Amino acid sequence: MKKKRNKWIAFLLALAFGYLGLHRFYLRQNGLGILYVALALTGISLILGLIDAIAFFFMSYDRFNKKYNKQWYDKGYRHPRRFPLRSQNKKKNIESAEESLTELKRQGILHFKAYELEEAKEFFQRALEAQPDDIALHFNLACTNALLENKEDAWIHLQSAVELGFDDKEKIDTHPALAFLRIQTDWNEKRREWDQKRKGLPDPSQRPRPLFQQLGALSRAREKGILTENEFEQKRQQLLRPTADDSPPTESRDSK
Repeated sequence: MKKKRNKWIAFLLALAFGYLGLHRFYLRQNGLGILYVALALTGISLILGLIDAIAFFFMSYDRFNKKYNKQWYDKGYRHPRRFPLRSQNKKKNIESAEESLTELKRQGILHFKAYELEEAKEFFQRALEAQPDDIALHFNLACTNALLENKEDAWIHLQSAVELGFDDKEKIDTHPALAFLRIQTDWNEKRREWDQKRKGLPDPSQRPRPLFQQLGALSRAREKGILTENEFEQKRQQLLRPTADDSPPTESRDSK
């Protein structure tokens, strides 16, 4: 196997000798390296080298390895200080019974903090399949989807967290990851709905299933042919537009 290339060495070469294309030779891109040398007298390669250096600096380890260390990446290489060595089939390993729910959550949070949002979403969703009533997972998925600007999924998981008992109003109103939702035109309306729900304080045993589970049941009914596509869409829209009479959450649990 070819020797693994280091992100920071590539960054330093691009920063110091980018105009000569040394970082491209280091990354086994000899054709590009020769092009940089040819453009050295024009000053273009100097600009290109600086651009490459900036790109390397902000590039995640996983993205760098996927692009420049493909053989290592395909064999499961991850950043050694943050992620364990994984098998070639990452999904199979995630689904393995040996991987605990706690580990799935931990990996999701690590990816989230590293701003590797698609990976964080995948781990949180896998964990949610095993524990669908986990308030923290719903809140974390709401934050992740909001950062990805997946508005509808973010709403679904945030509402599910509220329906399950998440009542930290300050966190909902100030958490940086939810900023995308707070600039939406229907934010104030949804906040009023949630506040009205809390005032009812019904018996927790009478609380309906969270939105996430209700939507899942609708999807399964559509797949089995119980609902037509039009019926599914109508019921789905009804669920996404909750009324003030819906049962409110009554508990407060910790989240990320």
